[in-house]
Amino acid sequence: MDASILDSSQKISGNQVTLTPAKVTKLVEGIAKQQIKEDGYPYILSDWDEPTSETHIDEGNHQIAKHIAQTTIETAKDDLDIINDLGNQVGGNDSAAATLNPVPNQMNIHYAVRDFKDSQQGHDMTSKE
Repeated sequence: MDASILDSSQKISGNQVTLTPAKVTKLVEGIAKQQIKEDGYPYILSDWDEPTSETHIDEGNHQIAKHIAQTTIETAKDDLDIINDLGNQVGGNDSAAATLNPVPNQMNIHYAVRDFKDSQQGHDMTSKE
């Protein structure tokens, strides 16, 4: 992974909640858009309320996503809890990961952090936080 991406992206914290309600809302909306694209229906929204549109994120669906984000943040102890909760809401399996993982990446939110520079290899080493 390119170290400059890691330096400029938001890191997922395992110690505290750093994701804002606006970012978590965008995560939820991104997941809903993925589901609409792949399955023709925003299942993540329908678990909380009846979607006001099945084809796009309109104001009603945005409000559902905001509610999901706020509730998810209130019950989370850190960013990993938020990501894991969203993953569980979309099934918690490999197909859920395929739906969830692209969304944080598109928002420049990453799990990896730069730990050290490998002087022998001349490049940065990354690991999972």
